[in-house]
Amino acid sequence: MRNLLLVFTLLFLGICFTTESKAQDLLTDERTYTLKDTLRGTLVPDRDWFDVTFYNLNLTIDPDKQYLEGYNEISFDITKDIQPIMQIDLFENMKVEEIRMGKKKLKFKRVFDAIQIQMPKEKIIRSKKKIKVKYSGKPVVAEKPPWDGGFVWSKDENNKDWIGVACEGMGASAWWPNKDHLSDEPDSMM
Repeated sequence: MRNLLLVFTLLFLGICFTTESKAQDLLTDERTYTLKDTLRGTLVPDRDWFDVTFYNLNLTIDPDKQYLEGYNEISFDITKDIQPIMQIDLFENMKVEEIRMGKKKLKFKRVFDAIQIQMPKEKIIRSKKKIKVKYSGKPVVAEKPPWDGGFVWSKDENNKDWIGVACEGMGASAWWPNKDHLSDEPDSMM
């Protein structure tokens, strides 16, 4: 029993000494965060004034071209004083064609994977609104699903198209426009 305790102690000390330099590296590692990182991961004011309640995703998928097009209607509640900008997310390789609120076409600009939408001036807290985002493109293809994110384009044993998505780590904005932040989940989706 005493020998077993000695073996465990030596193993523990060996692990501690061999990982000490790696632990020090973690403590002194200086990371540089870019604007792209900040827009993707931070709950900026442009994302914080609205609560998504429903996504109505409508797509046409072309497996031969590995291409999709369609729209997403995003229903949301205004929970704070409205900001002049609304941020939603969609990877840069996907094209936003237009964004509407009712019949009004909204101006927007892309900043990396963020879509910054110029909102109308009405500021009614606790009101319900909806925007419609038309978009298209070739989504990222997963190289090693499910570990590597993106679309999976395949055929089944009957040579029928089999399409899947592995986006748990990279986010749904890899292939459809949404508020891709952990702070907000829709009540439902269709």
